[in-house]
Amino acid sequence: MAQKISRKIGEGKQKKVLSLVLCVAMMLSVMVVGAGAAFSDQSKIKNTEAVDMCVALNIIGGYPDGSYKPEGNITRAEFCKMVCIALNGGKEPATATKSTPTYSDIKGNWAEGYIEYCSAKGIVSGVGGGKFNPNGNVTATQAAKMLLVALGYNADVEKYNGSNWSLYVNVQANQDGLYKDIEDIDTGAALTRDNAAQMVWNTIQAYVIDKSTSIDRTDGSITDVYTKSTTVDLLEKMYKGDIQEGTLASFTYNSNDKDWTYEVAYSNDGYVTVKSATDYTALLGQKVKAVYDTSTKGATKDAYGIFVTDSEVVLTGNIGDLPDIATDANSFKISGTTYKLDNTCANTDVYVFNGVIPATAPYSLDDLAVKNVATYDSQKFEAIDYDGNGKIDFFMVYPVAVAKVNSVSSSTVKLTRVADPMGIMASATISVDVDDATIYDGAKKSDYVAYTASANTANDTEVLAKADLVSGKITKKSGSDVTIDGKVYTVDTSYGTVPSVGTIMTDAVVVNGYVFHADSTASADATDYVVAVSAAQTDYGDNTVKLLFSDNTKKVVTLDGAQSVTKGALYTYETNSDGEYTLTQVDAGTTGTASVSKKSNSSSKVAYIGGNAVLDDSVIFIKYDVVKDGSGAETSASYKVITGATLKTMSTSQFDTNCVYHVNSSNNSSTGVGDVNFAYITTTASSISSSDEFYGYITNIDEVKNSDNKTVKALTMWTNKGEVVLNTKANLSTTGLTDNTVIVYTLNSDGDIDSISKTNVKTGAVTKITESFMAINGVTANQYFDDDCIFVTIETDETAGVASECTYKDVGTADGNNTANVYYVIDSSDNEVVFVAYDVDNAITTNP
Repeated sequence: MAQKISRKIGEGKQKKVLSLVLCVAMMLSVMVVGAGAAFSDQSKIKNTEAVDMCVALNIIGGYPDGSYKPEGNITRAEFCKMVCIALNGGKEPATATKSTPTYSDIKGNWAEGYIEYCSAKGIVSGVGGGKFNPNGNVTATQAAKMLLVALGYNADVEKYNGSNWSLYVNVQANQDGLYKDIEDIDTGAALTRDNAAQMVWNTIQAYVIDKSTSIDRTDGSITDVYTKSTTVDLLEKMYKGDIQEGTLASFTYNSNDKDWTYEVAYSNDGYVTVKSATDYTALLGQKVKAVYDTSTKGATKDAYGIFVTDSEVVLTGNIGDLPDIATDANSFKISGTTYKLDNTCANTDVYVFNGVIPATAPYSLDDLAVKNVATYDSQKFEAIDYDGNGKIDFFMVYPVAVAKVNSVSSSTVKLTRVADPMGIMASATISVDVDDATIYDGAKKSDYVAYTASANTANDTEVLAKADLVSGKITKKSGSDVTIDGKVYTVDTSYGTVPSVGTIMTDAVVVNGYVFHADSTASADATDYVVAVSAAQTDYGDNTVKLLFSDNTKKVVTLDGAQSVTKGALYTYETNSDGEYTLTQVDAGTTGTASVSKKSNSSSKVAYIGGNAVLDDSVIFIKYDVVKDGSGAETSASYKVITGATLKTMSTSQFDTNCVYHVNSSNNSSTGVGDVNFAYITTTASSISSSDEFYGYITNIDEVKNSDNKTVKALTMWTNKGEVVLNTKANLSTTGLTDNTVIVYTLNSDGDIDSISKTNVKTGAVTKITESFMAINGVTANQYFDDDCIFVTIETDETAGVASECTYKDVGTADGNNTANVYYVIDSSDNEVVFVAYDVDNAITTNP
């Protein structure tokens, strides 16, 4: 194997990398790599080397549709042609026909000349009755007889023409290896094209029979002597061919002739050099046999073919798939399967695919697996069993860089690297010559690509393959693995912090299953987060838990199977088709952990979390009124969701040191820093000082039972969130509350209505409407509309509505008769109108 090759082989060789790895997504699997003729039905061919060699030696071919049809039977006429071609070194023999054919049924047959040729040499003798049956299927025994005679055996001497001919034929065919690799064949059955190729290839490698003739000088009798050669096989005799087994140690590519030169090393200093127009570079470092034409002029010989022998690709995948293997270990396990090493981990070579197997590998498995160099994790590898003993001898790594397209012209594509773990880009920015590169169609600025340098490809050509772009919400996360639309990707370390569950990835750049980059629009959706306000399987029965959602509602849900739930912990969630929940606890480090801070020394109010701006619409999960015992253990707490606007009315001194938060990756234009998307913070304050008042236009009131089986009121209202139905808390007085009225209300920690007020609720009539202004009779000159004033347009008869903010054009047209048709709410703190409910049916009759 590679360690036996002299250093001389590795010196001065131009590096090459197999570009095929860019096009094939390898998953962890067991596979055998070889070089085939690539028929459309190649996967059905079992005897690949034999078929490929018979094609290379011009003995057999495929069909016009590109198939080989290995399972199809071969006829007696077709096999005659194969034997004729083999006996003439791959060339068409000069054949002749008779005026009276040897066999009565071959006249005019396409193979008549081949059949007569074989008959004259004693290779065939017909099926009896003067017939040959050219279109009949040839059996393995019949084919073996033809091939033995082709090797030089005399059919009469060997008794191949007698009553027991098949017995003698099969004995000799087994001895000469004609049935090698197909020993279980039914010799009396029709021969398939697949097995026919194997028999012919076995015969070509068999030693020939030398015939010598002597004449008795006394009586003139002639004696023929048949002797099996010990040095010359049919390949050498007819094709001037030879076979050398060894390691495919290096290759170079000639771009002018478009062919490869390969070195096959068979000892420390011994090797043969062959050339071929066929790409065998996938076999670099493996044990192969090179079949070549010895008559080629010069030291480099023409190759008929190169084929893997004992070597096998045992495992493929990304380096990141490898476990942490102990330095002295000689095995490792992946997904329950144990893979054995031929040496210890520290002494197992890891090569970078670069056109040459040097005497010393650039890495050991210890470098990549034990030391866990995470920057290499995205790179593809093959684990090779060199000698066929089932143990891994070395690893081959196929490096690729990730880059962004800066510009595209008719002559050049300019790139800036994003990630280059194996260091294959010459510099951070490079120019790619369009005429000397393989580039995907439609390349344009800002594309992301998988890049391979020309020095690292099989054919001296730079390769730009467009990277996959993946968009969607992260629904699961495990370590660096994230699930988007049901598919798992691994976030490369060059991307930075692994995004949290709920993050919406936009055009995430994916190469080899790893995420290297995502556009700055990626953000977390706060609606994917919940807080467990109870433990599972305790407060509400088996397999249930009470959750606080981002809209400040609490709900008891059923879990999908037994799950450990920590009260007070932050989770992301998914639901199945049965509405059951799966909770994934959020690790503080996956989003961010920092303290709240104030805007300036002159203010004590919360303005930032971790240096990122709290906006009015930030979603803030909050745990408050935390009570602890003497040991510091938490005994009770309350939970609710508030807006960023409410949080900014609170003092930083109310909060514990740290909170979990998520920041939008885009910067806020006014603050110049990231915006807080959501946060989960804790305070020991017994109540939340809040201006969190809500407004609603009631359209219906029902009596219902709540989750504690207590009778409460359910209010159907139109609010700035559209139509909502909220329960009142137990024992809350609703005396005097009717349909078609406006209320100001607050919510308790369970999301139920905690208080109801009609203070500052006024009635009036719209007197003027424009696209930017509404005048209400009763609103004095110094009572202006708040910038965030909420308008709800009501159609009472239909109990329908439209909620909007800061717009008047959807309100309707004033009737001019000053009929009371609006409710409005004045915020007493700044004397501004904050809510307007406009009834287009003029049905407001109730005095607030």
